[in-house]
Amino acid sequence: MTTTDSFYRHLREWFTAFLPRQRGASPHTITACRHTWNMLLRYVTDTRKIPLERVAFSTLDRACIIEFLDQMRTTRSWTATTYNQRLSCIRSFFHYASTAEPTLAMHLADALAMAKGETPADGILAGQPGPTAGKQLTRREKEIATLVAAGLGNREIAARLFLSKRTVDSHMEHIFTKLGFSSRTQLASWVLGHGTNRQPAFSNIHQELAPLPSRPSPDVYRRAAKSPHVR
Repeated sequence: MTTTDSFYRHLREWFTAFLPRQRGASPHTITACRHTWNMLLRYVTDTRKIPLERVAFSTLDRACIIEFLDQMRTTRSWTATTYNQRLSCIRSFFHYASTAEPTLAMHLADALAMAKGETPADGILAGQPGPTAGKQLTRREKEIATLVAAGLGNREIAARLFLSKRTVDSHMEHIFTKLGFSSRTQLASWVLGHGTNRQPAFSNIHQELAPLPSRPSPDVYRRAAKSPHVR
């Protein structure tokens, strides 16, 4: 099988099997990823004069992807959030392909790493999001990410925050998309520390989410007994 055949085979499997079945991505997320890849492939064929059917992994190097993202940010006025979401979609596919076909890992490592250090797009261009990437998350998403790092499952998080499990599932999908992660382990590691700094991503959230008491305190019962509304 040629490299070109391998590229399109992996791209098809990523869209039809990995995203909807293993990742549990919503139709909206899949459509957004499809739109990203349509734009990228159109950019490659227009600027590099490569026929669509001949696009391969070797075509999509780091320089090509950064040029594409920068041009889209300029011509389409992408915000940092949109920029990072498009990038995380591309990186997610490359990570999937390098896992499915280990021989691609050496080539894709450069594309996955992108640029080193912080960037105008909140650091998502780096191999791992930096501490400032948390600014992209909403307050609720930060709460959920912190509870994931504490080892809670989606159903437990839903009960803790008085949300439906479907709502938590949706928030988790948004978190993964914004940060470019594909597993709870990656998210938990990022929340708990960054490299050698080991600074929690949301230190204030840890303090605000104090454990709920398992039962009301005795004072609650005494106050209820004295209440004129209690019969």
